[in-house]
Amino acid sequence: MSGYNDGTGPQGSTNLDSPVLPFTIALHRRMSPVSDLLPRNSRAWLLQNDIATVERSTRTQTRQGARLYGLIAVFAVIMMDAALSPAQANFAERFAATTMNFKSHELLKIDVARWSTDADRDRINEALAKGDNEFLKALGAAPTVAYIWPPGALGYSLHYACHVTMPDGGERVVLASDRRLGTWDPESWTLNPSILATPYQFTVIELRVGHGGRGEGKMSLAANVSVDQGSKTIGLDNYNSAPILLTNVRREGAAPSAKSVSK
Repeated sequence: MSGYNDGTGPQGSTNLDSPVLPFTIALHRRMSPVSDLLPRNSRAWLLQNDIATVERSTRTQTRQGARLYGLIAVFAVIMMDAALSPAQANFAERFAATTMNFKSHELLKIDVARWSTDADRDRINEALAKGDNEFLKALGAAPTVAYIWPPGALGYSLHYACHVTMPDGGERVVLASDRRLGTWDPESWTLNPSILATPYQFTVIELRVGHGGRGEGKMSLAANVSVDQGSKTIGLDNYNSAPILLTNVRREGAAPSAKSVSK
């Protein structure tokens, strides 16, 4: 992904030469719960841009002014939604999955706009080594790289996305949000009584996808989080013993070129 488009040419096939762009991107960082209300097509458009780059143009605004412009941007982008189709958005990878071992079973969609850089991965790893609070702060400060969409209007921004190739040729995908899944809809994310829930205020998701593009997923909602030194990424501790929380995981895009690791 090439980052922010200044309007001189197309990025993908979306025209980004719009006066609402700086305010829309600033909205995401300053008013994240509101940005999650955007329709999926608009959210995909917003993901195509380098949020950190555009945000610099709004740093001189007051928080009150940023919120006002953000609300205006929500309306403007929703109005633009009809002009944007899902095919116009560029994604590094897309997945679908069904939750299990919860009070209800829901279909999820995961859109990865880009993978975290090596520098981002190092910062997140170092933060986790310092404790959960530092890890949560680091996630909140990191740029949004993906989204997870439960059914309904609200989604969750993901600030970490990493993928590696397993020794058997399968793919391991690690995603993280600075919010605990269930913030918006706790009823759907209530674990079965037989499963012990963790107290984390963040969420780490780990998918294991086989050659055919299908697999399973587990989450820090019911597993501890640690740094995997072998792959140099965060992940779930004792993955094999953790309960499966995502079933029927399937890739909905081309398989990426992932880094190979020993485990």
